[in-house]
Amino acid sequence: MKIKKKNGFSILAIILVLVVIIVAIGMWALSGQSNAQASSDSNSSILASSIVNDSSSIKLAYDTLAIAGESNIIYMPNQNGKNNILDPVGGMSAPSVPSNAINTDLGGAPTGLWVLSNNFNSNLGPSNPDTVILLSGVKDTVCKSINKTLYGSDNIPEYGPASGAAYFTGGATASNPNTNQALDLTSGGVQVNSLTWNMGCIRSPGSTNQNAFFRILKVK
Repeated sequence: MKIKKKNGFSILAIILVLVVIIVAIGMWALSGQSNAQASSDSNSSILASSIVNDSSSIKLAYDTLAIAGESNIIYMPNQNGKNNILDPVGGMSAPSVPSNAINTDLGGAPTGLWVLSNNFNSNLGPSNPDTVILLSGVKDTVCKSINKTLYGSDNIPEYGPASGAAYFTGGATASNPNTNQALDLTSGGVQVNSLTWNMGCIRSPGSTNQNAFFRILKVK
């Protein structure tokens, strides 16, 4: 009888040990998934902050020139001029965008490049187009983090007329980072009609990782 009890006890002990091990493995696996998600969210937040901070630097450079009395402010690399944000002598260098914040699989689209536009209508001013700085091809995770930080929601509003990331900065190149593409948030679809943002991410309809971040430099 004692032997049976001993054997019974031994089997029960083994079962309990196995249960503890299985539970421990499950908790470890869940912890790993949680840590991976936290790491991904943290990385997106860092990239989002980098983009917003770079736009702030460009805005500061623009405002500095405007305060100095410059009216025809341009954004051209390797071109001298007191009215040039990127003046090689007294201007700033074009910010370098982190490659992992950008969709690099868009072929010839001018993505990962800060682009100036004087043809952007917002809800912040009269009908005259505003001056903005744009960055197209921003990944969904980064855009969601930007909008969440700025406005409390990770929704990326769709801009109806867009047909891919290249649409937002069409015609821009590294040597001439400017676009004449008309962007009108006042008539680009119901999902952007109510926007009163001075910056944020908008998306091309039905697309993945084909967003554009904009920041208004001057409301007109």
